Amino acid sequence: MPTASPEAAAVLLRECAELLQRRQNHGELGARVREVLLRRAAEGPTQDQVAAELGSSVRTLRRQLGEEGASYRAIVAETLGTMAGELLDAGLPVERVAHRLGYADASSFSVAFQRWTGRTPGGRGRERRSV
Repeated sequence: MPTASPEAAAVLLRECAELLQRRQNHGELGARVREVLLRRAAEGPTQDQVAAELGSSVRTLRRQLGEEGASYRAIVAETLGTMAGELLDAGLPVERVAHRLGYADASSFSVAFQRWTGRTPGGRGRERRSV
């Protein structure tokens, strides 16, 4: 969006976080993972980086998430899929959403989006198609 601002981005991220919280209430660790993913989405953090930021090893992170009835993969799919959907619904073209979520191009983002949601980014009921 030409008039996008850091303040608007912060509001959008906060709204995404609230939507995710209402959608599925993970345990404390799941919520912390989701917060890291939301905050660092443009960097495309790896599971190793998320675990390190939370002061944990990947193995421990997986085990503790399992104890909460969650998985890292499911949290990523839910978080990034919801965030991408909100950004697309706000009118951002697929290329911009891909960039904001750390993808090098719209094609690889589209594949991931379809894996997360079962739909293509253009199949969300809008007329425009950026891919």
